[in-house]
Amino acid sequence: MKLKNATIGICVICDKPIENNGMYMCKNCLGFCNVNVTNILSPSDKTVKGYFLLDIKSVCCNSDVQLTNKITCSEACHEVLVQDLTKEFGEFRKVVTADGKKSYKVPVRYIIENGLNVDDLGQFPEWTDEK
Repeated sequence: MKLKNATIGICVICDKPIENNGMYMCKNCLGFCNVNVTNILSPSDKTVKGYFLLDIKSVCCNSDVQLTNKITCSEACHEVLVQDLTKEFGEFRKVVTADGKKSYKVPVRYIIENGLNVDDLGQFPEWTDEK
């Protein structure tokens, strides 16, 4: 695995160029699209000084979009990547909430393929420290 390839659009497994990388895809019609970007925080909002929050919608359907950043060129290379990272980090990761009160058992594959959002945690079992 050559992680430095991810920054230049080349597969981290086999060194082939990755097609359609870094494009927006409409979550409604699943087509590549242009986007409208809106800052949804007021510049005068002092509670979020130094930060901004963007709402990015597709021009075609005014729908949410997904950025198609990839680091592998094919499903076969993706599976090799998932297997390599699972060997390195284990099948599950312990993910702790920001307040530290709960922890969840989250599959590494899910994190790789979907990222992780605090709203996702409820679908996973709570982590138990089994001895």
